[in-house]
Amino acid sequence: TTGMKFAALALAASLMVGCGERVEVPPGHVGKIMTKDGYRDGLIPTSKLRLDYCVNYCDRLVVMDNTDKSYIEPMTIFIPADKLNISVDLRATLSVDPTKADPLFNKLPQVTQGDQLSLISGETIYNTYGKQVLQAEVRSYLTQYSISEIASNNEKINADIQILLQKVMGAKTPFKVNYAGLTNIKYPPIITEAQE
Repeated sequence: TTGMKFAALALAASLMVGCGERVEVPPGHVGKIMTKDGYRDGLIPTSKLRLDYCVNYCDRLVVMDNTDKSYIEPMTIFIPADKLNISVDLRATLSVDPTKADPLFNKLPQVTQGDQLSLISGETIYNTYGKQVLQAEVRSYLTQYSISEIASNNEKINADIQILLQKVMGAKTPFKVNYAGLTNIKYPPIITEAQE
């Protein structure tokens, strides 16, 4: 019976050694397994899983944040019609389009979160692909108006900016735009005084 106990313990130990590390793809994220030969095909949705047992090289789970995130871009824009600057805050709520996530894994840096887990943050994706496009499109759109037109058509301009950014960001970036609009508009003192 001592031999049988030893054999049972040896079997149990070998089964435990055969298990890889438990990892999780949290809600609002997608993941890929990185092996010594590169990424495995396919994205992993929200789930818990166990990585393959490793001896020399251990697989790694890389997760990408594609949760809805709100961004604020303070901008100063020169308005050619008035030869004056206005200051605005562009607020946008964005998320990574899941259908465009797969190629990003090979292009973006990841931050190590543990022995077998890495993260590609939403901010990294935004700073690489979204920020410049948002700023350039809003700047280009607003320069076609005068300051008085911007002041008197705020609702229409915000609606147009949202439609414009949904179209452009969908075509040029991996983002979906859930909301976009201008807030905290500061007009030049000369305009404010004239209105008063």
